[in-house]
Amino acid sequence: MGNLGHTGTMNGSVHHMIEVGDDGDGMLYHCEECQRQIVIRRSGGFVVLQKGDFFATHVGGHGPLHLSVS
Repeated sequence: MGNLGHTGTMNGSVHHMIEVGDDGDGMLYHCEECQRQIVIRRSGGFVVLQKGDFFATHVGGHGPLHLSVS
């Protein structure tokens, strides 16, 4: 097995996601580096709309909420 690096990913990349939409039920986050898009549901869970760089760690936040999604 290869070296996973300090971030726990195969390529060691960390991408920052920004909130680009909020409809009250969920928040849409977008990564400008690889075009990954996810919806974080307020009821729990998330949906990946656009996979982007699957091996990068994606981080972002909103107010007191901070998340990391690989």
